[in-house]
Amino acid sequence: MAIEHVESRLQTFMHPVAPPPGYVQDLGRRLRHKTGSLILLPQPAPRQYTWLLFLSLLSGGVLLVLGVRTLIGLIGALGVAQQVKNQMDSDYPSSFNPAG
Repeated sequence: MAIEHVESRLQTFMHPVAPPPGYVQDLGRRLRHKTGSLILLPQPAPRQYTWLLFLSLLSGGVLLVLGVRTLIGLIGALGVAQQVKNQMDSDYPSSFNPAG
């Protein structure tokens, strides 16, 4: 219902516009003329591809190393937490559980 309301409001403010006939004819002539031509885009230099490849591999390697280091840190933190929990639960006195 809201869309119909918006469309009816837009129709009251906006009126269709037709392009001039000369523009349409000129555009059609130019399009028919350009269909057979070939548009050449400048090719990037091979050096740009080399740098892009090198930097992509370098950033991928850095991300891989950081990911492995993060996993090792998490595993180490879990191990330390487990050791603290074991010492708290033990019957022997320690710095975490002085009463023993």
